[in-house]
Amino acid sequence: MDIMEYFARISYRGSHNKPDLATLSDIFQHHIQAVPYENLSIHCGERIELDLEVIYKKIVRNKRGGWCMENNYLLSWVLKTLGYDIILLGAKVYIPERKAYPDEINHLLLQVELGGKSYIVDGGFGMAYQMWQPMELISGTDQPQIPGIFRFQEENGTWYFEKVKRKQWVLNPSTSTSPNVENEVCHRIYLFTLQPRDIEEFMGCNVHLQTAPDSKFVLKSMCSLQTADGIRTLVGWKLTEIKYNYRDNMDLVEIRMLADEELEKTLKEKFSKMNIQEYFGRISYKKPHKDADLQTLTAIFQHHIQTIPFENLSMHCGEAIELDLQSTYNKIVRKKRGGWCLETTHLLFWALQELGYDVCILGANSYDPAEKGYTAQINHILLKVVIKGESYIVDAGFGGAYQMWQPLMLISGKDQPQVPGIFHFMEDNGTWYFEKVKRKHYIPEHSKNDFPHTPELGNIRKIYQFTLEPRHIDDFQELNAYLQVSPDNILRKKSICSLQTTSGVLALVGWTLTEMKYNYTEGMDLVNITTLTDEEVEKTLKDKFNIVLENKLVPVNVRGLPPNLVDKI
Repeated sequence: MDIMEYFARISYRGSHNKPDLATLSDIFQHHIQAVPYENLSIHCGERIELDLEVIYKKIVRNKRGGWCMENNYLLSWVLKTLGYDIILLGAKVYIPERKAYPDEINHLLLQVELGGKSYIVDGGFGMAYQMWQPMELISGTDQPQIPGIFRFQEENGTWYFEKVKRKQWVLNPSTSTSPNVENEVCHRIYLFTLQPRDIEEFMGCNVHLQTAPDSKFVLKSMCSLQTADGIRTLVGWKLTEIKYNYRDNMDLVEIRMLADEELEKTLKEKFSKMNIQEYFGRISYKKPHKDADLQTLTAIFQHHIQTIPFENLSMHCGEAIELDLQSTYNKIVRKKRGGWCLETTHLLFWALQELGYDVCILGANSYDPAEKGYTAQINHILLKVVIKGESYIVDAGFGGAYQMWQPLMLISGKDQPQVPGIFHFMEDNGTWYFEKVKRKHYIPEHSKNDFPHTPELGNIRKIYQFTLEPRHIDDFQELNAYLQVSPDNILRKKSICSLQTTSGVLALVGWTLTEMKYNYTEGMDLVNITTLTDEEVEKTLKDKFNIVLENKLVPVNVRGLPPNLVDKI
């Protein structure tokens, strides 16, 4: 067993030389967001063994999860290896149906001694009662965390663990009577004493919970995983996703019943930790990434835009676009799709955070050439990255011929030449304007036949305006929904897919394929335009954009708008 292999499993890249509270909290949070709480082995005909090497192989190497005795036993080995003072404790989990605690211990947790204080660490309770940080062992003190307020109450040497719950906003009220949604204000979780335990004391419990006909683990298949802002659980066919403190001290709850054929897919996509190495595999990045410097940022960014298309094809395949990081990751990394700005730049934001960059989200108002003005509402997402005191703008989701190829220094009035052309920012009273100096276009005669009404192109193209006000991805949720349903939105009127190449850009809008080669001759871009048939569209997406769609695409290109991406997107 190797501690570095475990760190890779939980995507932990922080310091681990000093066994302090900050390191403990960081490792613990990575663990609960990477290793599911689950009992699926019982329902797969597999035996759960309370052996450390078997658990290590299952969770670390086979990338599975486990229940309390597996998760916390593995976590105890990790913390001991790092020099922490660890004690195993046993607990009795409260049974709401009986309004009582059981007679025998049925839960494993950890006590950690640090600087003369005791902390409780439990990485194996799962569901909505999973603590997110180590908790100081002190009676009667509320300890607020993102999931809610936790506290211990001590009475005659017995400690009671409770959680004060928030109200819940259930999106589909018809399911609110589900056991996953409880109305009580304070939830009893378990009781325990500080009597040190040995792992052997849990062997009988481990067997009993797998075999007893009345064991909830026999009666229900369970899998839960803490996310960056909540939790998702799969109990039987019921998928519950909770976003903590969504608004006004209220949790957002969404419950959906799955079909048999959806279960395996959901386990893979919803309960598998996002992994930076898997992302690197998606963008074919094999260079070093230890230093969060400009050179590394530029290299990752170029790989990203040359492998991940800017596309809105989901809208034209009858698929909803979810502004959820895990959903975006599954779509782009695992299904090898692309996305529009809200997806592809959000994914890049996550990757840069994982690599240690100082990065924040900004919002922009795109310029509409037809209206000769900027949109009234924010409709675009971009990133600001700070490296050694210098700010850079990184935008992986504009697509088309106005996609930057390198991070741009945030400085007003300075031309910044790149392969696609010369970009620059202009600042006025805190508002930044992003523009591109365009080259002339050479369009061969055969392309002019496909596209006879090429608009006259100006020298300066306004792209968008923005401020430096930091944003959260939730600020774009309404926009994400609006862009998918508004009939006046250009993304509804055109099916779009564009990809940066090593020398230019490819764009497929409806049935019109535009291939642009930058600076083909001095100061001039070569533009080839071809009109495809229905049969050629699917083949072109696969051959030129490496996209294979799950559902049938209905190409769209509403007449009266420019049919290519040269000047519109």
